[in-house]
Amino acid sequence: MDSKKSNTKPSFFDGALRVIRMEADRRRNERGALLCDILVFAIALFFARKHIAFGAYPLAASLVAVLKTRVWIALVGAVVGAISLGKSGVIHAIILVIIVFLRLIISGSSKEDDGEPIPIFREPLIMRIAAATIGSFVGAAYELLLEGFSLGVVLFGVFGVLLTVAFAVLYSGIFSINVSVSDFLYGTKNIFRQGLSQKDKYNLVLFQGSFLVFSFLICFSLDGYDFFGISPTYLFSTFLTLFVAKRFGAVRAMAVGFVCVLGVSSVQAVSYALCGIAAGLLFKIGVGYAIIGGGTLLCAWSSYAGGMNGFLSVFPEYAMTSLLITPILKNTPIEPTEQKSINNEKVAAEMVGAMAAAYRDKLSFSDSLEESLSMASLAIKRYGDGEGRGEFLEYRKIVKDTCDSLSVTPCEENIDKIATKLYKKIKLTDDDARALSLPVADVLSVMERASAEYEQSCNEKRKMDALAKEYELISKMINEARLSVGRERSTDTALSDKASEVFCRFGFPDGVIKVFGDRKKRVIGAGVDFDGTRITDSELKRSLEEAMGVYLGNSEYFRKNETALFECSAVPMWQVDHATVSSAAGGEVCGDTAVFFGSDDCFYALLSDGMGSGEVAKKTSLFVSEFLSHTLTPYTSEATALSLLNHIIRHKGDECSATVDLFSFDLLSSEAVFIKSGAAPSYIKRDGSLFRIRSQTAPIGLMKSVDSERIKLEIKDGDVIVMLSDGVSATPEDAPWLLDFLNREPTVELSDYADAILSLAKKNSRTADDLTVSVIRITNVKNAHPS
Repeated sequence: MDSKKSNTKPSFFDGALRVIRMEADRRRNERGALLCDILVFAIALFFARKHIAFGAYPLAASLVAVLKTRVWIALVGAVVGAISLGKSGVIHAIILVIIVFLRLIISGSSKEDDGEPIPIFREPLIMRIAAATIGSFVGAAYELLLEGFSLGVVLFGVFGVLLTVAFAVLYSGIFSINVSVSDFLYGTKNIFRQGLSQKDKYNLVLFQGSFLVFSFLICFSLDGYDFFGISPTYLFSTFLTLFVAKRFGAVRAMAVGFVCVLGVSSVQAVSYALCGIAAGLLFKIGVGYAIIGGGTLLCAWSSYAGGMNGFLSVFPEYAMTSLLITPILKNTPIEPTEQKSINNEKVAAEMVGAMAAAYRDKLSFSDSLEESLSMASLAIKRYGDGEGRGEFLEYRKIVKDTCDSLSVTPCEENIDKIATKLYKKIKLTDDDARALSLPVADVLSVMERASAEYEQSCNEKRKMDALAKEYELISKMINEARLSVGRERSTDTALSDKASEVFCRFGFPDGVIKVFGDRKKRVIGAGVDFDGTRITDSELKRSLEEAMGVYLGNSEYFRKNETALFECSAVPMWQVDHATVSSAAGGEVCGDTAVFFGSDDCFYALLSDGMGSGEVAKKTSLFVSEFLSHTLTPYTSEATALSLLNHIIRHKGDECSATVDLFSFDLLSSEAVFIKSGAAPSYIKRDGSLFRIRSQTAPIGLMKSVDSERIKLEIKDGDVIVMLSDGVSATPEDAPWLLDFLNREPTVELSDYADAILSLAKKNSRTADDLTVSVIRITNVKNAHPS
């Protein structure tokens, strides 16, 4: 399953398309993405239409220069706004396109400290300002070429460059604390929480200053527009003042209200400042009280300072905006105080901790392991204990020593022949004595007695060694299970951090969420949720799945006052279908055994071929399948189980062995492994391609230590796995018909597909051997059940 790594560098257009795809993926996980897009588009459009000095339009140029996200939307909005100005806006549109083009080139060629390329549009601030400077300078030069040299053209260029850079610096503070539009609107992050580092406090001050300047510029760019007598400046100012009053309190609402309107009317600036104070104080009582109280102070001061004209200049906009945003204000979260935030987090942490403790208490390996070992012991008992065999070289030494004591030197072949008979417990005859050129037949009984004494001594030693080895392997298996369960009880720090980011994004900045487990992930989270709608949001679950790379089952929910808690576990990502067929050589007992076993979240397929044929081969392969099906679990090591199996088979008196062809597939983590000991090749069919899995190893029971190979696989949706005994095919060369058949798509049921392979094997096989075919199809759960 080799894969070639491409050395082709991505082109400029590849990078641009990648950014668009990343933006689309991010929007699917972002709450209120459409509203944020509309806001960015509208702000960019109006910024593009507002000139500052000598025909320069720096507001939109600096905006597209510093944005980290939604750059394309801002560019489209700004270009539309610039072109709507007519001929004078064409140069402005060109500047905007050049700035974005330069940002793509700069960010596409920049590297992180570790050498990795930085994400597009995430270049350092100084590089973004450089792009704005170059773009504005190119636009000024282009204007000079078109219009010729004059004082007005020079001033246009100078102010275009300087103001673009200045506004880019002013905007930059908005990104200093990494707050998105969604964070600001939906309260997914506690923006003004205290207890920060000195740098964070500085960035927070910078953020507030930049936000006020940005708000001022929005209202400033809207000034002069009039839609049926309604001023968009006052509409926006009303919305922002009331929203900030609800989210962040009276003081910040007063500042926002005053600054927003300051560039339009100093009188109304005071009115909106008073409105922000009143609304911020009254939101603690209720939304209606805040809107009425803020509107009363707003209209009272407007009437006092400007008479009826002052009153009529703000009342319609305030009334209209208040009516429209009342539903939004009801769901707008209030930024908690530092103490409130700490208390919320403490309660959430206590609930998560208590639930995690209960979860850990449920995890125990003893019951399942006890049952596994108990069932395995029954399989061992049925298989037969046996006394084991001595070493062949020891029997050969007995024969050689006896001959040497009589000064007889028979040929090596005869010595091996008599030693083999002693090894297999076959009674010696006078012909054996003559073959050794022994003078007296009584010497045969001497060799038999010597063999019996050797067997008695080594059997006693072997029983002790076997018992010690069994205890060693079983102790190892228990310890491995204990360690595995310990890992399931531990916290996955990396995934917990990813889950925390998602949790914050969905409105739980003071919440706590933890992920436990090494293979079966358990998610427990808690946070303030007054009505339970956010923590039960299906989008939250889907986003957690994407961040963690698992599928999560149904959640359980609990409440404690304002805090809601949920917990859920990972569920299988894959569905496995399988079929197997066998045929005995000569119509006798088949020595192959194929079984499928496992739990709800782990799948095993085993094919074992007992060496030889008939009952002896069947007995061994059946024991292998029974033993492994009872001992293998996600919490036990395949290597330890195979070592114990190898030890038991070798300890048995008979000469026996069996192949092991084991496919292990974790349905939670997608980890797939083939373990082969003397097994025939297996095949994986994927999208018209065929991959062969093979190893050169010896069967179980032939050697003191297990000779096996562990082959890790990458599983894809729709993979079909074909496992075969060596009677079907030991190598591709002895069964070319098999490769030809497997290269075709399995358009029938798996059982029919396995039958077809078996029928061809019977027709084309050159040896009389048992035949077994197992077929497995793996499907992603969401593709198997699209609903």
